[in-house]
Amino acid sequence: MGKERRQTEKNSGKEYVSVKSRRRVRSRQIGAACRDGCFDLVTVPVIKTLFSNFWAIASYDAQTAYIQKLVHKVNVKRRRPSKTPDNPAKQRDFNLSYSVVYQDKTLSVCCTGFTSIFGISKARVLWAISKKTCTDVPVLDQRGRHEPARKITGHKAKCVRDHINQLQTVTSHYCRARNPHRRYLESNLSISKLYESYKQ
Repeated sequence: MGKERRQTEKNSGKEYVSVKSRRRVRSRQIGAACRDGCFDLVTVPVIKTLFSNFWAIASYDAQTAYIQKLVHKVNVKRRRPSKTPDNPAKQRDFNLSYSVVYQDKTLSVCCTGFTSIFGISKARVLWAISKKTCTDVPVLDQRGRHEPARKITGHKAKCVRDHINQLQTVTSHYCRARNPHRRYLESNLSISKLYESYKQ
């Protein structure tokens, strides 16, 4: 399976094969109903529509922007006094409010209800909120887009190519009929041997 196809299936909520584990990851499903009755408020038919529409977006960045429009920070007005004044626990300056929109109607839901409706994790929501800017323009997802730390470029890359091109090559009798001009390195060569010959 190609990288682009795998990414599309992942962003569409479909089953896909993980690059790291090489195992199949199950397709996204609507989660369990919360205790606050959000599923009764929104109704199951609407939940199914919201779920389908979200994963039909099939774009991580667009889905992030969608989440950011539905989840908002609410400043904490009052705090309870700490039970341990000498070692106060770290407290947030805000809470999060969650809502869903269907046919121009906005319905407030709880965190569990929100994540269950869209089949996502709370970590996914927190990540989306952390990437929200003051201009409400979402930061683009940069995963997999950075240059590898050990990537060889420029003059070094040319030297490596020149070294490989001057190595003795052979033809393969398995592929000779289909690709008579294709050449291969000798089978006794290994990465370590190639590296040693390159250093010399």
